[in-house]
Amino acid sequence: MKLQMVYAHVRYLGFFLSKTIIEKHTFHDKNIKTILLDLIKIVGLKSLSEDCGSVYASGFFSPKGFDNTREALDQLIKKMRPNLVPLVESFA
Repeated sequence: MKLQMVYAHVRYLGFFLSKTIIEKHTFHDKNIKTILLDLIKIVGLKSLSEDCGSVYASGFFSPKGFDNTREALDQLIKKMRPNLVPLVESFA
């Protein structure tokens, strides 16, 4: 159980630091910040939906919390859909 909590904490730190850096950075195109923040949210929600045992065990999530997490993830993915092809092509 301790190893799972360490793993969850490292994921949280990665999420928090990435979000903080994106929020503080000045981009040439102001739309990039919103897109990157949405991507970070997708990563966070995906992580929560795949490994939600620790948040249930701590009492932070109710059983309905998983459904809400999945719904929020689906909504963000739909919102990001127009940006996905340009994002993927930017890495080529």
